[in-house]
Amino acid sequence: MAEENKAAAAAKNKKINKLTKDELKKKIDEIETANHVKSRYYRHLVMRSAEIG
Repeated sequence: MAEENKAAAAAKNKKINKLTKDELKKKIDEIETANHVKSRYYRHLVMRSAEIG
C-alpha cells in the first residue's frame, strides 16, 4: 500500500506556477496532440505561459 502511494505522488502534476517555460511548452504540446484543448488545465497552462512571456 505504501508503494502505491509513493507511485501516485510521483505521478502527480507539478504546480503550474512552478513549471519552467520549457516544461509549460511541453505540457501544452502534449495536451494539443491529445486534442484536450477545452480542458481547464490547458487554459491555465496557456494563461501561465502568457504571464511568463
